[in-house]
Amino acid sequence: MTGYLCWSLTSNREWGHAFNHQTDFGLYHVALETDPDLKRVPSKEVGFYKDIIAAHAAHHRKEKSSDS
Repeated sequence: MTGYLCWSLTSNREWGHAFNHQTDFGLYHVALETDPDLKRVPSKEVGFYKDIIAAHAAHHRKEKSSDS
């Protein structure tokens, strides 16, 4: 791998969906419709992205399969 791009820093969504934790994507969630301060709340992916930056590499995380 020669590079990694995070598509969206803050809340983004597909057209026709409301902004919420179930439908938006981005490293930080912003409750655009309910938070007048527009506070950025980190998503779980923030830690993973920090690891990529610190290591200058993305490490494959092997997940347990249901048959093992």
